[in-house]
Amino acid sequence: MAEKVIGPQMGLGFEQVWATLQETGQLLKEVAEAHKETDRKSQETDRRFQETDRLIRELSHRISGMNDNIGFAAETYFQTALSHSMTFGGIHFDDAYPNLKKQHKGKSCEFDLVLVNNEAVAIIEVKHRVHTSLLEEMVEKKRAQFRAFFPEYKDYLLYLGVAGLSLEETVVEEARKYGIGVVRQDGDVVEDYAVPLKAY
Repeated sequence: MAEKVIGPQMGLGFEQVWATLQETGQLLKEVAEAHKETDRKSQETDRRFQETDRLIRELSHRISGMNDNIGFAAETYFQTALSHSMTFGGIHFDDAYPNLKKQHKGKSCEFDLVLVNNEAVAIIEVKHRVHTSLLEEMVEKKRAQFRAFFPEYKDYLLYLGVAGLSLEETVVEEARKYGIGVVRQDGDVVEDYAVPLKAY
């Protein structure tokens, strides 16, 4: 039977265990320091994200304000031009109502410009840039709103129009399909791309 040996030949001695524990302790300190550094960097990253979010919100607010100003300038331009000419789609009108608003039964509506004569009404919506989606909105929504909110014009011919400082490429072509008049700025002149207007 073999004799059991106790001591250094069995494995690690006290000095080796102590050295391993010291190395492990040092590694744990280094991990803790690295964790502190990671936390600090994470906090710095969070702070930078918060600052970036703040800057994006501020920029968004400024851009929104610029868009509002551009939209207001476009409305003012076309309201003034059409109120002076009192003509839309080759039809003469007697009265112009810019920013016509009405509330009825808890609901409200607004039209950028409404032109009226003794037999016809023209609703003209103004945008800085006119997109084709506005044409469908005019036919589906604005026309119905006007008829609902202004029953005094129920027997009048109703014409629809859009005006803008710039137009999406297909606006004039799509407007022809709907019979909607298109007005745009061309230098100092207001051009009326009135196709045969459809009375709604």
